[in-house]
Amino acid sequence: MTLIIIKQDGTRYNLRELGIRVIDFEPESLEVVNAVQEIEGGGYVVTNSGYGVRRLHATLQIKGYDMTDYALFRAEVFALFVGLESFYVIDEKVASRRWHVKPDGKFSISRKNTNGTFDITWLCVNKYAESIATTSSFKEWDADVWSWDGTIDWDEDLQYVFNTNQFVVNNLGNAPIDPCENELEIVIKATAASYLQIVNSTTGETYRFNGTLSTNDTLTIRGIQTFKNGVSSFKFTNHALISLKDGLNNFVITGGTIHSIAFNFRFLYK
Repeated sequence: MTLIIIKQDGTRYNLRELGIRVIDFEPESLEVVNAVQEIEGGGYVVTNSGYGVRRLHATLQIKGYDMTDYALFRAEVFALFVGLESFYVIDEKVASRRWHVKPDGKFSISRKNTNGTFDITWLCVNKYAESIATTSSFKEWDADVWSWDGTIDWDEDLQYVFNTNQFVVNNLGNAPIDPCENELEIVIKATAASYLQIVNSTTGETYRFNGTLSTNDTLTIRGIQTFKNGVSSFKFTNHALISLKDGLNNFVITGGTIHSIAFNFRFLYK
């Protein structure tokens, strides 16, 4: 068992290769938080539900050749795990998924001779695990970025680029994609005389761009932002967003003709 740490600059650390033994790694489940309101006379009603903070827990061990080597190793551990920037953690057992985390609190290394064991906790920046591959990644059997776990079929064509005004986007994760919190980019090549309207019939959301589009234009919806040919165009929209529920999402586009529309996102897992 090992964990992979990927820093924001792309530097990759395999804990096994660093000589750090992973004894245990356990993510917490999502915490369901309910807001309740008491009812006069007794009882209560649930007024809202959401997810709380999520953490990952690991038990790690280091070994030194002598006390000097142990002390230097301990300093390297502090340098690796203590900081204010977020990073990614990958469990080798599920190498196709990653966790976006930040250090949480402090840890102490319990030493016995030149061996040290410690428990470390990470706070999840994104409450879900996310696929390393995006929907624009090429599907390769021997690549460690894909997970053949029942949601992704090797023989299935993963289509996320369409050239019609009606199509279905399959979110193969088991959590919704919220553009306010998660990566979601929609790149559109279309012609439109005065507007282009995108409806996700599954979620009931309607996005509308008010303006003309020619074959030379590219409309990009990136998160909560809209760009036409790289220029911010949010003010020309109805300020609505497009999200994706887990599973099938049925889309209908009106107001113009779609030449190409591409959805790029990562699958999320509870």
